[in-house]
Amino acid sequence: MELEPDLGEDAHKWGKECLACNGSPSQCGGSSLPGLRCDPDQPNCIKVSITAAFEQDTNQIMIKSCSNSSTCPGSAIFSNGQHPVTYSAHHECCTGTHCNTGYFTDTDAGSENGLECYSQWSPQSVTTMKCRGDMTHCIDLIGDSPGNILMSGCATESFCQGLYPHISVPGWRNTTCCSESLCNHGNTTNL
Repeated sequence: MELEPDLGEDAHKWGKECLACNGSPSQCGGSSLPGLRCDPDQPNCIKVSITAAFEQDTNQIMIKSCSNSSTCPGSAIFSNGQHPVTYSAHHECCTGTHCNTGYFTDTDAGSENGLECYSQWSPQSVTTMKCRGDMTHCIDLIGDSPGNILMSGCATESFCQGLYPHISVPGWRNTTCCSESLCNHGNTTNL
C-alpha cells in the first residue's frame, strides 16, 4: 500500500512529488534524496541511467525527476563498434509519490542478433560490426551534409527516434536509421 501526502483542497494544483537528482550513480542511488514538486502536466516520475563510452573514457550519470511523457522508452542504445555499448539511456517511469527510487541500471548489450552494420568512429575507421540485443537498426550520425558521416553503427529503435537525453557529438546535425544488414553508411534504404 502506498501512502500519499494530503495536500488539501488544492492538491490538483500542486501535482505529485518525485525524487530529484542529476549526478553520479553514487550521488543519486537509493531514496534519501530531495523531493521535487511536479507541475500538474508532469504526471510521472522518471529515473534515467546513462552510460557514455567514447574513446577510452566511460561516464555514468543518473537523473531522477518529474516527467511529462506519457510513454517510457525503456532503453535507447547506440554502439559504434568501439565498445559493446557506446551510449545508453535506460528509462524507468512510475506514477506514485517518490516512486523513482533505486540504483543505477547497467545496460547489457546482449548477444548477437543477426544484423550487421557499417561501423565508424573516425573518418579512417570504417569497418563492419555485428549488432547485439535490442539494437535492431543500422545508424549514421550525420554532420552538415548527407556525405558527412560522423559515426555509424547499431542502435535501438528508441535511439533512432531520439528518445534519450541529449549527447554532444561535435558537428552532429541529423540521424538516419535503417533495418537491413549493411544498409547504413550513405546507403538510401531508410527506416
